[in-house]
Amino acid sequence: RSIQLKHYDFEEDFDADGNLVVDEFIPPVYPKDYATKEFLQMQLSNNILFQELTLSADLMKVFVEAMAMQKVSANEVLMEQGDDGDYLYILQNGELRVDIDGKTVGMLQFGIIGELALLNDAPRTATVTATVLSTLWKIDQETFRRIMISVTTNIDRSTDKTLREV
Repeated sequence: RSIQLKHYDFEEDFDADGNLVVDEFIPPVYPKDYATKEFLQMQLSNNILFQELTLSADLMKVFVEAMAMQKVSANEVLMEQGDDGDYLYILQNGELRVDIDGKTVGMLQFGIIGELALLNDAPRTATVTATVLSTLWKIDQETFRRIMISVTTNIDRSTDKTLREV
């Protein structure tokens, strides 16, 4: 499967202030304290995917605000290998076991989990299970994709503007 993205006509899909308008989408906002926001921003900034895409401060804020907390109990399965990707997760505390084809391949105490399935619209490549009570922050697939569309569209818009000025 592949991601089908709408082609953006830059004159029509941006408002007067230059902000991308995607089908009047309003991302969710979940409350969190300052320390949690800082933690999430740091995790995103340290991930190579998000470093490459260079989330603007505004998009970073939207991304962080759209993340909801999820607690998982010991031995609770967070995601199953082969399932569709529905969320990206950031592990705040606890521990997760990563199994591929029934074999444990790693243990996680921090980091981002599940981004590849969302980016590639592919099934989950591993089963992830909490080994202890764990706290994660998650963002749903639709919000994730719309933010990524904004990032890549803004990059394309910037490139288009530069080329027009040459």
